[in-house]
Amino acid sequence: MRRFEAEKLIKDGMNDRYQGKYPEALDKFDLAIRGLAASDEEWARLLIGEAMHQLGVTLQNIGKDFKAALSCLWSAIAYRQLLRDSIGLGYTYFQIPMCRLASGKKVEDVMPDFIVAENVMITAISLAARKDDFKVLGDMWHNAGYISQIQESYEDAYAAYDKALMYRRKSEDERGRGLTLARMAECSLDLENISLAKLEASEALKIFRKISDVNRIAQAEKVLEKINDIIDKERQE
Repeated sequence: MRRFEAEKLIKDGMNDRYQGKYPEALDKFDLAIRGLAASDEEWARLLIGEAMHQLGVTLQNIGKDFKAALSCLWSAIAYRQLLRDSIGLGYTYFQIPMCRLASGKKVEDVMPDFIVAENVMITAISLAARKDDFKVLGDMWHNAGYISQIQESYEDAYAAYDKALMYRRKSEDERGRGLTLARMAECSLDLENISLAKLEASEALKIFRKISDVNRIAQAEKVLEKINDIIDKERQE
């Protein structure tokens, strides 16, 4: 399989996942992995790592077989470690505890994994900064913000998200901007800035509807529902 064909399969598979088309996404990632398996080229090994990562994320989103999802993520780590793909490792080491959380584990149970991920992400941020890779910087600062958020350090989380948002804008990453705005809305809510939370959640929902990201639409709608309930109660008092 040629490089551009594999890259297109992975990109199309991610778009399928955003729209809730999980079987189609799984098929594309699997096809990319099988198509690249015979190659010894470094670029092919890197793409297999990426496809394994995306396969794990998709299985996590489906929510039926977290063991298989984690197996894919650990396989992605094996490929990325072999090739010293520090930026890729930053993504996958973060996804491991995210997957464990999704499977029902408690925050305190997965926090050691998040600490490992945080250390790996420091290296990824440093490398991305040297390359002016604003997409990666936005992703990594967003993930750093989430780690602070689940530790209930909402001001630190908001500061990290604000930095992520700056990089999202520089890279013109609209989906990423929506992801960060949605998390900022959650933090604003916890910091009792209701009007700001509503503004951020509304903007995130607008972005997710535009790109038809069904999972994130539900996330933003849930936050907005909570915000509107608080506003309604305040009006009744």
